[in-house]
Amino acid sequence: MPNSKIQKLREILLSYGKIAIALSGGSDSSVLLTLAAKTLGKDNCLALSVHTPYMRASESAAAKGLCSNLGVKLEIENMQIPDEILSNPPDRCYICKSKIFSAIKRRANYLGYEILADGTNASDLSDYRPGMKALAELKIRSPFLESGIGKEDIFKIAKDLGVEVAPASACLMTRFAHGENITPQKLGAVDKAEEFVSSLGYPGCRVRMRGNYATLELQNLKAIDNFSNTDDFKKISAEIKRLGLGILSSQVREYSRGSMNIETQ
Repeated sequence: MPNSKIQKLREILLSYGKIAIALSGGSDSSVLLTLAAKTLGKDNCLALSVHTPYMRASESAAAKGLCSNLGVKLEIENMQIPDEILSNPPDRCYICKSKIFSAIKRRANYLGYEILADGTNASDLSDYRPGMKALAELKIRSPFLESGIGKEDIFKIAKDLGVEVAPASACLMTRFAHGENITPQKLGAVDKAEEFVSSLGYPGCRVRMRGNYATLELQNLKAIDNFSNTDDFKKISAEIKRLGLGILSSQVREYSRGSMNIETQ
């Protein structure tokens, strides 16, 4: 990564003086918080996490652990699934981001933090991200994006800072087709299913649901080849059935970002 990018990033952080960061527990926001704490000092940083039924349990735990290690104060907001997205509409992400970031921005401002930032980065521009519209409307800052830093750059920064980078994740609502009614029970079952698949040696997997059928996505073709030479399909199929998720498709796919998305204008 060019030194100019990291220098610009540090300059942006320093210009804030103090910063509140929306911390999901994923790699992007975790690296941003770590760098901010080292650049501005832990007492000038605040982490805000929102716990919802569609957030992975492992990410919630990671957020708490990181803040404990850094000595950064963590504020947690508990939210249920907003009524407007119970049917998993195509503009779900926009609605969700609007509600979540409005809530934590109010909290950050109340605690004396004018700047609320998130981990959006340059690589996110290549994906369909309706939630970015909400961030712009609420004037949420994205230091990685502003300094031209993408996913590969973040991995390098994480290595330099000693931050453990977890496989890419996303809100559990993305595992379901648009228009499907969502419940905390369904979300929890999918989370457990993916944890089970990961425990068999397939990190970064996705269990995509279409009605009563589940499709497994693995990180790359090598993982798929390894999968086809084991009896893991039977194990996973049995676990998915036990969790009440229905039938596992025999077709295993390579992971694709946003494969359940429907773009809206």
